[in-house]
Amino acid sequence: MAMGCPVSAVLANLFMEFREAGPFSNIVPRTVTWLRYVDDILIATFRRLNLQQLQNQLNDVEPTIKFTLEEDNALPFLDTLLIMSNNELKFRVYRKSTNKDDVVHYSQHSNKIKRGVIIGFFLRALTISVWNT
Repeated sequence: MAMGCPVSAVLANLFMEFREAGPFSNIVPRTVTWLRYVDDILIATFRRLNLQQLQNQLNDVEPTIKFTLEEDNALPFLDTLLIMSNNELKFRVYRKSTNKDDVVHYSQHSNKIKRGVIIGFFLRALTISVWNT
């Protein structure tokens, strides 16, 4: 099912909830911070944990889910770039290299949709700027 389908996010969320309650809960230590939005997951932990082993164990659970490992000081998560600098976490707006900045075709949508897009961008910018203060 394509992610453009209205029920895709709901199904992905349910799928991940079952994995979190089952096999993932047996693999991920309680000391790990696990943040998820639908199918995007951010795992934060101390370096003394064997991250490569954790990644391999998580990837072995379900062949359709592939965890990647980022050990840099900058990590993209959703539309935010998390940056660790001088033991301080900073946030920036993140856009993938494939981003075309296309939101909605102006003439094909109602004013309600257009206002919603603008309000959404404003709230996203406000949230990221509040996190970064």
